Amino acid sequence: MGIKMDGKALADKICLDLKARCDVLKSRNINPVLTIVTSGEDSASKVYVRNKVKRCEEIGIKADVRHYNKLDYVDVDNIEDSIQNPIIVQEPITGNATHAYVAGKLFALDDVDGFSHLNMALLATGEKPYHRPCTPSGVMRLLEEYNIPLEGKNALVIGRSNIVGRPMAMMLEHAGCTVTVAHSKTTKDSLIENFVSADIVVSAVGKRNVVSDAEFLPSKRLKNKVLIDVGMNRDENGKLCGDFSEELKQKAAYYTPVPGGVGAMTAAMLMQNVIEFYENYYF
Repeated sequence: MGIKMDGKALADKICLDLKARCDVLKSRNINPVLTIVTSGEDSASKVYVRNKVKRCEEIGIKADVRHYNKLDYVDVDNIEDSIQNPIIVQEPITGNATHAYVAGKLFALDDVDGFSHLNMALLATGEKPYHRPCTPSGVMRLLEEYNIPLEGKNALVIGRSNIVGRPMAMMLEHAGCTVTVAHSKTTKDSLIENFVSADIVVSAVGKRNVVSDAEFLPSKRLKNKVLIDVGMNRDENGKLCGDFSEELKQKAAYYTPVPGGVGAMTAAMLMQNVIEFYENYYF
């Protein structure tokens, strides 16, 4: 049976440290604020926002939630021009504004999600961004916590979104991995071949049991693999589940559960980015 990588326990530990750092900031009359911009009525998005607000309250960060029925270009312009504190724009976006427009408009220092064009460009070139994307950062922190060696290892990232897949691949490459990215155009045979040869597999597809077929199980090296499940889905009974089947996870060396794995770490890394903004860039 594989070792469960407990993201919730690690996130709680990180946030406890962040609370102490937040208290130090407040003793210097610096009161951290996070503006969370939401749009539309997506139910999953509302859950994510509630979780972020809860973490803010635990640490001592003021959560400034601004909801729009539709988020348009002019709204993004006004938000960026009028707010002088960290900002995140919650996905999915309802309205004319696109992820690309938001990423191009947000000032890199304010962009604690790490998606602005400048932050992504710095990450791509191997330089230090002002803020790193939260989900990939959470994965890297989990790998570090469990002493998973990365240098010289083969890594497979399934999914190439700008939010998880692309920055995840870049971070693993910077850590010394040889990285393969699989996506919607990758053939099943190629996916299986790369899965078999990978030491670390990160799936960020958001499709239940996308990696579960019997073809993946015979791998002799499955017991040595690290399976990082970024997916968040629901089964026929409404229970949360990830991209990997439970059968596959149990045969791996290490795995992240859903829930209680990467999701908890994403929120913790966001809080860390907020505190670091006030420690390093606030003046």
